[in-house]
Amino acid sequence: QVAFQWSVHTVDAPGATPRHAEWLNAADEWPNVTFAKLLREVIGDRDTVLTWSSFEKTTLRELAGEHSYFAAHDPALVAWVDDLNQKRMVDLWKWAENDYYHPGMGGSTSIKVVLDALWKTDSVLRDQFTAWTGRSASPADDPYLALPPLEIDGTAVNVHEGTGAVLAYEAMMYGVERRDADAKAKWRDLLLQYCELDTLSMVLIFEYWRRATGLA
Repeated sequence: QVAFQWSVHTVDAPGATPRHAEWLNAADEWPNVTFAKLLREVIGDRDTVLTWSSFEKTTLRELAGEHSYFAAHDPALVAWVDDLNQKRMVDLWKWAENDYYHPGMGGSTSIKVVLDALWKTDSVLRDQFTAWTGRSASPADDPYLALPPLEIDGTAVNVHEGTGAVLAYEAMMYGVERRDADAKAKWRDLLLQYCELDTLSMVLIFEYWRRATGLA
């Protein structure tokens, strides 16, 4: 795994406006240790970390196990990853799989499908999105597909799913536009807006569940 990007939304209290932090590698080097160290600076050593699926946990476990092949062994970093994986991560996908159903999901528990189902039926969720991002939130739009495209080399392109993100990173770092500063900046913007929506989606879904269950 090449861990080239992360996005974090930090929520200080139920209903509070989330604070966003992000990182995207731009150096032609193995980025995984930098990924983990900068992530640790943002999420710290104590609070609960929400994820969607086991991908983040698996990636961090691989990173901790292999990082000494590429960089100096860092026992503190390995210990931090172990503690994060074993004690602090909560997988919201399991909640969707085991405890929640919405007709708009059609049986799927993909974060994109769950968000879209709630997006179309819950005005409070859309109002939160607008308040937090400054962007409009039409109930007719799929929030991922509505991410604004950018023109690169005469073609309008967008990133709204994981495979597209990997291809965009490859284009930014190693593609024909890698020496084109304007094109690289646009690939970067597309990656950042997609990853930001992924973590904001978890906040929006969690907030909806909190309201739906009456929990403070």
